[in-house]
Amino acid sequence: MRARLVLSLALVSAADALYVALTRPLVGVDAYGVGALVLLATVESLAFIPAFAAASLSEVLGRRRVAALAIAAAPGVLALLPPRDLPAMLAGGALYSFSTATLYNLVVAGTLEEREEALKSYAVAGFGMSLGWGLGSAAAWPLYYALGPSGAAAAVLALIASAAALGVRGEGDGGAGAIEAMLHPLRTLGALLPVAAAGSALHTVGMSAYGVELDRALGSLLASETQGRMLYGLFRGGLPVLLEAALRLRSSELVERFGGARLLLASVWLSALLYSLLPLLPAHAVVAAWFAAVAAFTLYDVALYALVAERVDGLEGAAVGALSLASGAGNLAVAPLEGWLAVKAVYALVAVGLAAAATAPVVAETRRAAGERLFAATLLAEREVEAVELAAGASAIHG
Repeated sequence: MRARLVLSLALVSAADALYVALTRPLVGVDAYGVGALVLLATVESLAFIPAFAAASLSEVLGRRRVAALAIAAAPGVLALLPPRDLPAMLAGGALYSFSTATLYNLVVAGTLEEREEALKSYAVAGFGMSLGWGLGSAAAWPLYYALGPSGAAAAVLALIASAAALGVRGEGDGGAGAIEAMLHPLRTLGALLPVAAAGSALHTVGMSAYGVELDRALGSLLASETQGRMLYGLFRGGLPVLLEAALRLRSSELVERFGGARLLLASVWLSALLYSLLPLLPAHAVVAAWFAAVAAFTLYDVALYALVAERVDGLEGAAVGALSLASGAGNLAVAPLEGWLAVKAVYALVAVGLAAAATAPVVAETRRAAGERLFAATLLAEREVEAVELAAGASAIHG
């Protein structure tokens, strides 16, 4: 089963990498400009709301039926490859985002079904995602130049259909209603949802800025836009995937050694530092720093999943969907700031502020958990003392 999950996530990640690597320069640089790219990112994030509802509904109807709905929405990518008029492009982006977000929720939910092995399963599945992202990113522009926009779109659709066929399993559970399935993760995940929102917003702001600067830096260093685009996908995901894969395969060791909360906080603040320094870096340093940014994001993703795995107690699809929804909400929250992020001071303040917003709930949750452990230990000690006193009293009576 684990092999199917790994391959499925590799395929959907490769499809997403193709989509991102192609649409960001095509829409934001060649066609409509940064403003349209902000609108596209906004509708893509809004699509996480119906994706969460669909993941929750899968607990009732079954994951395969919901996966069929996701596949039916995937052809929205045809409105972006090549970019058409703005309304059609935004509608297509929303449909495509709903499709991949829903499939991601359904497949990742499978890694949570065996809680004892959840972190190891996600580590291997994460390796599949890293591999798929790296291959998809590296192949994006060569594929586009070889097959054209329609051929690239067909490749994306084929990857999505294959991912759904391989990785989506499970029938519905009539014992839980759709509303209960949606409310359940809100109770069990608690403070982790605002952490996911703030952390995702931080990485969306930083990765988007890095992506644009990386495109410009490669074009500047090579003195050719075409050559820069050919290497853009390779540097965006192809080469960093080696570092990311190594970190994911050792993720369970890292969590056991440092703890999920500490690892998450360290990754968040490392990301904030890197993103704050980005506007000050020359072209060659942007290319080098991209690897550190990818490593920081990988540690954040692993740590957050470890904390989620500790709290999930059923309805895994709804739980993963709620986490994705919180991430989408964080992305939406920073979308209006896009125009201000060109100001270096504002960009740095936003990065630090989002890191602080992600830190506060983790610290509060850590203190709460420590208090509960202390209370339980104190209660256990008191009961042991009472048991010893009763035993001593009984000995004295019989003596």
